[in-house]
Amino acid sequence: VRTGRDVVIAAMLGAEEIAMTTAPLITLGCIMMRKCHLNTCPVGVATQDPELRKKFTGQPEHLINYLFMVAEEAREIMASLGIKKFNDLIGRTDLLRPKGYLKDNPKTADLDFADLLKPAWTMENSMSNIAELPMYCCEPQDHELAHALDQSLISRCAPALQDKEKVHLKGININNVDRSVGGILSFEVSKKFGAVGLPEGTLHVSFIGSSGQSFGNFLAPGITFELEGDANDYIGKGISGGTLVVYKPNQ
Repeated sequence: VRTGRDVVIAAMLGAEEIAMTTAPLITLGCIMMRKCHLNTCPVGVATQDPELRKKFTGQPEHLINYLFMVAEEAREIMASLGIKKFNDLIGRTDLLRPKGYLKDNPKTADLDFADLLKPAWTMENSMSNIAELPMYCCEPQDHELAHALDQSLISRCAPALQDKEKVHLKGININNVDRSVGGILSFEVSKKFGAVGLPEGTLHVSFIGSSGQSFGNFLAPGITFELEGDANDYIGKGISGGTLVVYKPNQ
């Protein structure tokens, strides 16, 4: 999803939330070198190298301007369709039509989008029009954040979060259903102490096991995560001054 048109089409196909990745990065200076994992990003976007980070020229206004233009294009398309609210656009596959030239290409001539574009309300025998069928937020979602591993870490790290006292938690079991461990904890640190975070070495958490995705994501200054075991992909994603240590088990 990069344009207002993409946003509108996604909503018509049923999307209630829209995620953007590549385009916002480009507005901030990314030149698609595809070396984010090497710590050698030449424009300072995906690197912890102080010298390379000096090359970063992105400004919040660049991203804000881009998002405003995406929203403006989406509004223009919605207005042309007679749609007043974004929620009224969700699930409106009846407003989509396949491109006519698809039939002229042998590779796409046999593609049939009929089922994909069938309006949801036509699939219910008891419903004859869109007004009778809810099209968005039909079921409540529970991401179970209240049961996330971070919640127990936050309660046990209260002395550090409140008074900057040193805390070292040992032997914390972790497995691959524990995703994004450290994100909520880092939020609590940033909420109280800002980008400066905690003094180095204030919080030290030692884990044992196999972590899920994004272990140590956005880890704030002053937090050290030590993992005896292994970690899945996106480890250290967006790390923001914290320390990550991962090593194989002793046994």
